[in-house]
Amino acid sequence: MLIIGVNYEGKIYRDFSVRPKKVKDTLSFIEEDEKALENEKYLGALSVAKQLKIPGIPKKAITPDFILEMYDEDAAQVLDAVGRLEKKIAVFRKKANAPEDDDPGGQENGVP
Repeated sequence: MLIIGVNYEGKIYRDFSVRPKKVKDTLSFIEEDEKALENEKYLGALSVAKQLKIPGIPKKAITPDFILEMYDEDAAQVLDAVGRLEKKIAVFRKKANAPEDDDPGGQENGVP
């Protein structure tokens, strides 16, 4: 939940979710906005805009400029959520790629 919230059409919204970044997001950055190539911070805002969902606000309204108008505290909440999601994905991938245990009767979590 956003601390302060974002104003859209006179209403304050605080709930949000983020989704993993997809290849199509990265490719669309360049197609949609050449400014993303010239400005790393703008590229970051565009990336977050692609990942962010705020119920009640149309996806097309969540643009880099929308992100840049957020309060620092709210932007930090969103970036923290993106970071947590990326960590969860990394852990999932690591577990999915881990070799299977050849000894099913072995120790687990340090318990004999």
